[in-house]
Amino acid sequence: MATPRRATDADWDDVMDLVDRCFRYASGGMAAQWGHCYDRDRPEDHAVIDADGEIVSHIGVVPDVLLVGDHELPRWGISGVCTDPRYRGEGHMQALLDFWLAEMDTADVPISTLGGDRQRYGHVGFETGGIVRTYTITNRSFDRPEPPASFVRFDGSADHREEIRPLQDARQLRVHRDPRAMALRFGRSHMETLFVPDRAYLTFSRGDSSATVGDVAGEPATVLGLLGYAMEAYSLSRVRVTLPPGDSLHAIFARPDVSSGWGSRPHRKMRINDLPAVLAAFVDQLGERLGPTATRGELVLGIEDDDDAACLVWDGPDVSVDRTDAVPDLTLDRMAMTRLLFVDPDIVPDVTLDPALVAALPLSYFVPRLDQV
Repeated sequence: MATPRRATDADWDDVMDLVDRCFRYASGGMAAQWGHCYDRDRPEDHAVIDADGEIVSHIGVVPDVLLVGDHELPRWGISGVCTDPRYRGEGHMQALLDFWLAEMDTADVPISTLGGDRQRYGHVGFETGGIVRTYTITNRSFDRPEPPASFVRFDGSADHREEIRPLQDARQLRVHRDPRAMALRFGRSHMETLFVPDRAYLTFSRGDSSATVGDVAGEPATVLGLLGYAMEAYSLSRVRVTLPPGDSLHAIFARPDVSSGWGSRPHRKMRINDLPAVLAAFVDQLGERLGPTATRGELVLGIEDDDDAACLVWDGPDVSVDRTDAVPDLTLDRMAMTRLLFVDPDIVPDVTLDPALVAALPLSYFVPRLDQV
């Protein structure tokens, strides 16, 4: 089997040719529509396999940082999994996945996410994690308000990016975006952004008559005004908005004069690479949920075949997580641990937890569509 390697600048055109052929993207190709995944200045974020003198298989990563309140959780998203049809069935995808999982271990990356099939990636530890709610807004359901008088169309400039930044940073669950990351994400070819400085912004991707909100934040009334303008100006008959648990905008999108309906659904496929580091990012979230119970407890959790376990201790709202080599009270495989912590303890058989901890789960994280890979 061929050996994976990191791509170089000289490989870039061949990488994009393979990716565009496999995903059949037009109008500028994948780089235009997914610029944050295909950054020409970072060819080292792409691993390839060569055969017969050409690049025949590819997987990229998108390094960034999830934020849970004030806690940082480094993440690498898995992107652009593809193999030339002539070379499929030779184990290239598995070799590239193993390559990146080893690189994440070396770089101490606690978590990885992707948007692929559960069966396809479950064998390497990826499992559905997180719960989000999606609202459907239609012309019939939405009693559109007047648009805000001072709204601006985002032009990609540094000034506009800095006007949006305080609004996105005010959210408890988000992805950190440095200036280049913001430019790549908001500059994607099919994205439009409307905003009112210091009040709200709305980013959406357009289809023929529908749109998906890629990111939204700010004052509820201003958000609705921007949405109403977008639906009228772009002749949109249907818009979908996905929000994480606890977002302040749920109350307005759930109103009967706004949405025609909603549903909760699983969020992203995730792989817990480092359990203690992942849990440490959620101590404040756990403290908020455990505080009213005024209970005390301690639990050592471990993942099968991992050396480090996580010692979780709580005393009401005071929660700590420490790395430990103690024998775990509960050991699960990687997928089951994700279901326990990020979906619902009830779907993990033969597990009994402190009732207060059960009530505090699942943990909530969020990757806006603008940041998904």
